[in-house]
This record gives sequence, structure tokens and C-alpha cells, in this order.
Amino acid sequence: MLALYYYTLPIWGEIEVLEALQNALLYTGLALSFMSLIENKKTLDPKHQKLLFTLLIAFTLLMFGMGFYWLFTAPEAYGLAQSLIVLGIGMLSVLKMIIPAPNAHK
Repeated sequence: MLALYYYTLPIWGEIEVLEALQNALLYTGLALSFMSLIENKKTLDPKHQKLLFTLLIAFTLLMFGMGFYWLFTAPEAYGLAQSLIVLGIGMLSVLKMIIPAPNAHK
């Protein structure tokens, strides 16, 4: 909910767009990290699981790549780079959640 609040703040003109995006991405990554702590008993069928795995890997690499690129090349985007790295960590935790454990069927 907090991330949604920061996504909508620039609409009302209360905060600068870059600062709002930085906070929104940070809280989205934090929410994704906490989401992976729940016990997931549902499993996806292998076709959907492979598609979701591929998409999450691609977006996670993109988030880490953009985050580290901006971290080292653009000092004015340092906060946004940190937020992208936190979002990438959150995506990794969701990725860990969709990969079935070897003994999950027992």
C-alpha cells in the first residue's frame, strides 16, 4: 500500500517524480521480499512455471544491471539505483518462492 501511495504522489504534484519513483521502487522491493516469507502450498503447472521463471530472471537481471550501472555512472541517480537493487533482491526472493523444493511432493 505504501508503494502504491508513492506511485500516485506525482499525480497530485506533491513530490518530485524521481523521488516518488525511488520510494515506490524501494517499497515494492521490500514488499516482494516480505511476500516470499509466506508459506506457499500452491504449485504452478510446469509450462507456466517456466514462463514465470524466464520473465523473472530477465527482469531481475535488468533491475540489477540498471541499478549497478546508475550506481557507478550517475551520481544524481544514486537513490534510484539503490531502489532498483532492492527491487532486484525482492524479485530474487519471489524467484526462490516459485522454484519447487526437491522434496515438496512428499
